[in-house]
Amino acid sequence: MGTFDSHVDAPNQIRQEGEDIVIAFERTGSTTGSVTWNIPSPAHGCNVDNQAYNGIVVVLNTVANKVDNRPVDGTVYTGDPTADADLHTGDSIDVALVIGAFYDDKTTVKLDLSGLIPDTAYFITGHAVDNVHRYHQQGGSTYALPYLYTEPVADLGGYHEVCWSSTKALTDSTGLSSTTSYTFDLQIDTTDHDITIDGADALTFGDLVTALNDAIKLLENPFQSTTAPNTGAYWYDSTAGKLFQWDGDSHVEIAVIKELTNPTAVLSDEYWLDNNGVLSKKTGSPAWAIQTVREVGWDPGNPSCAAYWDQTGSPGQMWKWDGSVWCAKPTLIQTKDPSCAPDLTCSDYWFDETTEFLFVWDEATNAWVQTEGIAWDVDPIQPALGTFWYDDVLNKLFKRTTGTTWTEQAVTLSETAPSFPTVGDFWFVPSTQLLFTFSAGSPEWAPTEVLIWGEDPTVPGTCDLWWNTSTSPQVLSVRDDLNDIWVPVGSFTISATDPSLAQTIPVGAIWHQGLHGSPEPTIAYWEWDGSQFVLIDSTNVIEFLTDPTDVSIGDVWLDTVNNIYYERIANTGSPLISAWTVIDVIESAQDPTMLAVGTFWFDTTDSSLNMWNGAAWVTVIFSTTALTPAS
Repeated sequence: MGTFDSHVDAPNQIRQEGEDIVIAFERTGSTTGSVTWNIPSPAHGCNVDNQAYNGIVVVLNTVANKVDNRPVDGTVYTGDPTADADLHTGDSIDVALVIGAFYDDKTTVKLDLSGLIPDTAYFITGHAVDNVHRYHQQGGSTYALPYLYTEPVADLGGYHEVCWSSTKALTDSTGLSSTTSYTFDLQIDTTDHDITIDGADALTFGDLVTALNDAIKLLENPFQSTTAPNTGAYWYDSTAGKLFQWDGDSHVEIAVIKELTNPTAVLSDEYWLDNNGVLSKKTGSPAWAIQTVREVGWDPGNPSCAAYWDQTGSPGQMWKWDGSVWCAKPTLIQTKDPSCAPDLTCSDYWFDETTEFLFVWDEATNAWVQTEGIAWDVDPIQPALGTFWYDDVLNKLFKRTTGTTWTEQAVTLSETAPSFPTVGDFWFVPSTQLLFTFSAGSPEWAPTEVLIWGEDPTVPGTCDLWWNTSTSPQVLSVRDDLNDIWVPVGSFTISATDPSLAQTIPVGAIWHQGLHGSPEPTIAYWEWDGSQFVLIDSTNVIEFLTDPTDVSIGDVWLDTVNNIYYERIANTGSPLISAWTVIDVIESAQDPTMLAVGTFWFDTTDSSLNMWNGAAWVTVIFSTTALTPAS
C-alpha cells in the first residue's frame, strides 16, 4: 500500500456499507408519508455471515441535519413514526426526531409517517447501525447536502492532504532535524489537535505524511501492540458460573472448579461431580465410589401426591404415589402420541407379543410384513468369548472360542431329551428354539443362552436388524453399511395389540414419550385425562430402578428444582426434610486429588480466582465484566 492510498478500517465496515443505502421520502397525503430504504450489500471482501449492517435509525428534522443530530455510538434509541413534535413519543437527537429505530433487523425497508404539516419541507436521514450499536455517522439523506459541504468519498476511509508552496516529491527531504520533535496544529472535524512528530520519523515528505497519518489514527485509539488489548486476561461470569480467557478476538471458556474450600484438600466422604454429571464419593478404597443419585424435585423419603416414578427396568413401568403406596399406571412407551391416528411409515416396527413375530410396516400395501432380526444383549459384531450361535439354516451349533473364530459344537436336534447324555452335551429343541446343556447338577438339562441367526452374526448384511435386549425399553436398530454403524429404527412397538389400530386409552394412563437407551433420549411424560394427554412436570418424575422411597442412610438426592445435592443422615426427623443434609460438591472435570498444573479454582467463599502450580494455589487477577472492547 502506498503512502497516499486510502483504505477502510475494519471497525468502520458499517460506514462502507452505510454509503450504499439509498433512502427516499414520499408524501402519501397532506399529513402522511412514507420513508423507504434498501438493505446494503456486505462490504467488499465480506459475505452475509460477517455483514456489518444490523439495522437502521431514521431521524427527521425541519432543517438540514447537522453533526448535533447524529446518533451517538453505544446508544440505543426508540423510534415513533410521527412528525408532530407535540405527539412524538420516541427519542430525539437535539431537535431531530427519531422516527424509526430498527435493531437486529435486516428485513425492514419501509416506515409510514403521520403528523406531517402540509406544505412543510422535511429533512430525513438514515444511519446504518452494526451489532454493537456503532452508527454510520454521515448517514444517507433524502435531500441534497448543503452546498460546499464535502462528504468523505464513498467506500474509502479518511485521508489528509498536506500542501507546500512548491511541488515536492515523497522522497524529497523535509529538512527536519532527527533530534527534534515537531508539533503540528491540525483541525479534524472542527476539532483542533496538537500532534507531535519525532523528526527522525519525518526525514522525507513521504515519512512525514506516514507519521501524521499514524498519529491521527492514534488520537482515539492510543493502544499499540502486536496483540489486541486484554489478550490473555480472564473474565469470570458469576451469573453462569463460567471462566473465560480473552484471546484478542473472543472469549474462550476454561474449565474451573467452583468450591467453598481448597479442592486439593479432599477429605474422606467428600463428593466430586465431574463434567458428565457423575457424582462420586471419596471413600479411600477405591479412591472414589460412583453414587446412585435420586434426581427429582420432591423429597424421596416423603413424596407428594403429584409424585411419579419411572421404573427404568425392562419392560418399563410408570407409577403414581397415592399418599401411601405406589399405584401402577397403564404405561404407553413410544415416541408418537398414542391418542393420534396411526401414521406409520416403512421405519415402523412391531413385535407381536402374542405370536412372538417381528413385523415392519409396508407403505405400499398399508399392512404389516413379517421380518426377522438378531435378538441379543450385546452388539452381535463383537460377541463375548463363550457365546453360542445356532445357524438355523444349516442347523449347526457354534461357540465363540477366539476373538475371530466360531468352533462347531456337536448338538442333538430333538423335541425330546436325548437318551444317555454325558456332561457337556448340547440339546436344541427346534420347535421352541431353546438350547440346553447337560450337567451333573439340577436340573440336569440347564437352559443355555444362544444367538439364533441364519448367517454369521459378526458379519451382518446391509439393513439387517439387531434387537438390543439389554436396554429398557429395548431398542431395535438397522445396520448402516455406508457408515458401519447401527441406527435405531424410527419406531419400535412391543405389544400384543396391533399399533396400526386406534388405541383405547384408560383414564390415568401415562404416555412415556421417548426411549431409554436411545443415542440422545428426550423423555417427556403425559397423563391421559379421558380426552387428552396432559404434560407432567418433569421435576415430579423420578427415573429409578427400584422403589425410590426406600431410602437408606448415606443415599444421595439431587433436588432438581433448586439444583441442590443432599445426603440422607437419618430416617426420622420433624420435618422429615431434616433427615437430609446439604452436600458441598466439588465440581471439576478432573479428579480433584490429582489436579493438573494450570487448573483453575474459583473460591466461592471470598470470590477469588486461583491457579494450581503443582504445589500451591496462586491468586489470579480477573475481570467481573466481559472483556469485549467497547465501541
